[in-house]
Amino acid sequence: MGTFGGHVLPGSFFLCFGFWYTLKYSWNFLRKKTNRTAPFCSCRGIQCHVIVVEGIIKIVFTTLGIILELFFTGPPHGSLYDHNGRFTHANNWQHATMYFFFGISGVADIVSHTARHVLPAGIDRLFGGLALFIEGYLFFFHLHGRSNIDTRVHVLLVLTVWPSALFAFIECLVMNKSELLHIFEMLHTVLLIAQGTWFWQVVEKSRPT
Repeated sequence: MGTFGGHVLPGSFFLCFGFWYTLKYSWNFLRKKTNRTAPFCSCRGIQCHVIVVEGIIKIVFTTLGIILELFFTGPPHGSLYDHNGRFTHANNWQHATMYFFFGISGVADIVSHTARHVLPAGIDRLFGGLALFIEGYLFFFHLHGRSNIDTRVHVLLVLTVWPSALFAFIECLVMNKSELLHIFEMLHTVLLIAQGTWFWQVVEKSRPT
């Protein structure tokens, strides 16, 4: 991600969701201790669980990211190949792929709530973990032609992303063990915040001097 916008959008995404999950998971843990009801909002008389709102926000963020990477800032203008038939602007397509999988995670958030009576618990965590794994996979193969400091920053991101993906996958397996689930939720959340701070630190390195 060599552009200012390419750092700011994902950095803001991870920071916002990291801090939000910190509040939400802490509230859910306390709620279970005090037997309070889950948080709902009223949307014209329809009960909208907060996870649906999260899913919508993810889809908006990722759609904006895909548009910025593939269309708005210049080439590739949505084209996979240049006029010579060669694959073009691999970095932009990698970024768009990352956004796409987080968009799928947003859809999974919505479906996991609206169809929660027919789907197993933890579908949202599963697809969230998948999106993080894909992000780490793309960063791992995103190092060609980069400077030493840029390579190191991307490696550090991979070392943050993959454990976060692992914790999200583990959450799927411990959904019925509240205290254990809370531990992995908070570990997952801390790493999301770490990702966001790394993206914003790279912003400073990408500014022209």
